[in-house]
Amino acid sequence: MPIVYTLTDESPRLAAESLLPIAQSFAAAAGIEMETRDISLAARILAAFNLAPDDLAYLGKLAKEPTANIIKLPNISASIPQMKAAIAELQSKGYKIPNYEDNQEIYDKVKGSAVNPVLRQGNSDRRAPLSVKQYAKKHPHSMGEWKSDFKTKVVSMTGGDFYESEKSITINEKSSFAIEFINEKGEKTLLRKAAPLLEGEILDSSVMRVKTLESFLQQQCEEAKKDDMTVSVHLKATMMKVSDPVIFEVAKKVALASGAKLAMNFNSPSDVIIDASMPALIRRAPQNELAIIPDRTYAGVYSAAIDFCKKNGAFDPSTMGSIPNVGLMAQSAEEYGSHDKTFIAKEKGVMQAVDGSGDVLLRQKVEEGDIFRMCQTKDIPVRNWVHLAVERARLTQTPVVFWLDPNRAHDREVERKVKSEFSKIDFSHLDISIKAPIEAALFSMQRAADSLDTISATGNVLRDYLTDLFPILELGTSAKMLSVVPLLAGGGMFETGAGGSAPKQVEQLLQENYLRWDSLGEYFALAESLAFYARQTQNKKAAVLAKALDLANGSILEFNRVPLRKLGELDNRGSHFYLALYWAQELAKQRDDASLRTKFEPIAKHLSENEQRIVAELAAVQGKAVDIGGYYLPDAAKLAEVMKPVNFITNLSSSLD
Repeated sequence: MPIVYTLTDESPRLAAESLLPIAQSFAAAAGIEMETRDISLAARILAAFNLAPDDLAYLGKLAKEPTANIIKLPNISASIPQMKAAIAELQSKGYKIPNYEDNQEIYDKVKGSAVNPVLRQGNSDRRAPLSVKQYAKKHPHSMGEWKSDFKTKVVSMTGGDFYESEKSITINEKSSFAIEFINEKGEKTLLRKAAPLLEGEILDSSVMRVKTLESFLQQQCEEAKKDDMTVSVHLKATMMKVSDPVIFEVAKKVALASGAKLAMNFNSPSDVIIDASMPALIRRAPQNELAIIPDRTYAGVYSAAIDFCKKNGAFDPSTMGSIPNVGLMAQSAEEYGSHDKTFIAKEKGVMQAVDGSGDVLLRQKVEEGDIFRMCQTKDIPVRNWVHLAVERARLTQTPVVFWLDPNRAHDREVERKVKSEFSKIDFSHLDISIKAPIEAALFSMQRAADSLDTISATGNVLRDYLTDLFPILELGTSAKMLSVVPLLAGGGMFETGAGGSAPKQVEQLLQENYLRWDSLGEYFALAESLAFYARQTQNKKAAVLAKALDLANGSILEFNRVPLRKLGELDNRGSHFYLALYWAQELAKQRDDASLRTKFEPIAKHLSENEQRIVAELAAVQGKAVDIGGYYLPDAAKLAEVMKPVNFITNLSSSLD
């Protein structure tokens, strides 16, 4: 079975051009094939119009096979501005595709987090590798200073939000559901055709009252002006591709009209992504910032973090414990807002989900402009999630806390399933508990401050939030996290890097031929992928490669062979060279496989002897503008020339043939 390496967008795509040949060369030495599949935004657009292979569909099928071994890099979530820019670029290259407005139905299937629901056929195990944790303690990043008299706080709606209106049921037998709207005249409109429901599946619906939202935002902006506080708004306006962009536009309109001082750039939804913006706020410790998170469902977690820091001061990365996460995300679990179950009410009436017999399953009253959304959470993913969390607790002897809110309709349904699975598990010598999110956050943060680890077991949205929040406080970045997805069918997916793909880094490459994208996440994912390959195929050489790569990753950190920031210093390509050097050195000195040692001894010697020359040659190309022939769809030859400016990669491949 091959290892599949995904080609995505922006910085990760550029870095792959340099890193992938190294990975393929080393893997080939153990008889392992590594193939690529393109799931970039450009490739997905072209596939939607049958102008390119549908690699996402292929990987969606593969993820349901027990032999799957997928390394998944970060991809663009694709906001409307990004979508339109990609379309324009493809049209300029001669592709006969329509404008966004002329075929919005097809394009809407591509934008947002179109990739994740297809590939995530398993739950998430996300944690910091030991080498990263040790490095963070030895070289702690800088943190702002929190004081108890700081006015900074989080505010949310107390009514009219998704949290207040949420309704949730568990389906008792196999069925189906459709979504329809009925106006005040009794006229019915089908919004979503019937889709299957499985026995044990959880179905939710909720509504955001837009008039209440607008009043809330106006009030908060006025309060901020009175208290001389700056205003920031935090949403998930890329992943929640229908609901949160609407909320964002309301917030932008109110904030700009209010005359309040703004703490962030409101020109793009991408600038207010909560899982990036809130950890950054907490890390920089502002004195006078009013952070607005309209829906209160998870806002209390961030509020608790701020209050904890006000009371106890900023966390100390040199002593801080870890809060790894086991996240419920398999089979689109809790994919709020990023699919076809979210609608904006065009008039007053009722939105409802009905089964195949026409009986109402869930019903919500709406006013014009209100946001209605639903989600499905299947039974098997929930039960698998429980066992994955317990397995991590058993392996690490670390307490696990399930973050479930007894006052929230959806969480009550999930908790019933969790407790049902608990009855089947031997909890001897394990510390397993269920706490509401705010209580869970305070409990876990206190343990972290006391240098103790705590596993957070959360739903999908909280998984997304916490796997940025705590790593950024603990490590200074979420890009160095190991993200393993044990697929339900038995395969494995290994996600890399942070959620964003750093467009500013692409700009720097084009202007200065310097790429500061850190591929450390890819290094970790590759090591786990090789170890998984070894277990699946009994390939002992793969296990040796994985162990050697893990040691090489430790050297990358210890000697700080990661991209820096100044022109003339080590960039992404230089980091890749050091990965090849350290990996070859570890293989040359290991004693588990003589043939690999013999193969890599001369390579390690050559790279070591030529280290200064190669690094100097890589630095020498910096400082000049470069052309890669496109932003969303780079020209293959031009990209290769820029990302492989020194022939050590070609020579490496030849040496291992």
